[in-house]
Amino acid sequence: MASVHVPTANNLISLSPTLSFVRCDRRQHHRFPIIAQAEYTFPGHRAQATTLDIGRGGVLLRTDTILRVGQQIEVLIDWPVLLDARCRLRLVVFGKVLRSDWAGTAVGITRYEFRVRGQNRMPLLA
Repeated sequence: MASVHVPTANNLISLSPTLSFVRCDRRQHHRFPIIAQAEYTFPGHRAQATTLDIGRGGVLLRTDTILRVGQQIEVLIDWPVLLDARCRLRLVVFGKVLRSDWAGTAVGITRYEFRVRGQNRMPLLA
């Protein structure tokens, strides 16, 4: 008897002849649930976003608008971990929009780099 594949939102459930369930992840790279403040830009547009998850191949954002699939985009993510326990970082992702709907915007990563974020200046006391 042949296996039957039932598509679901994020994976496939394989029904073997013995009726056991085997989950197969279709993603090439594992995603990590990192929620962080972000900003995305493309020519003529800049807006706030929140990351929902991130992996080697892409990042999923919560945005206020649906973006055009194929749009080249830059995403600036306030990294939630300090470098050497004192230096704030920003992850800058360059990529393109793979999918965008009210569930989120998936951005495929073309390249990325970490940058040091500027320090918040405290007002001088008189």
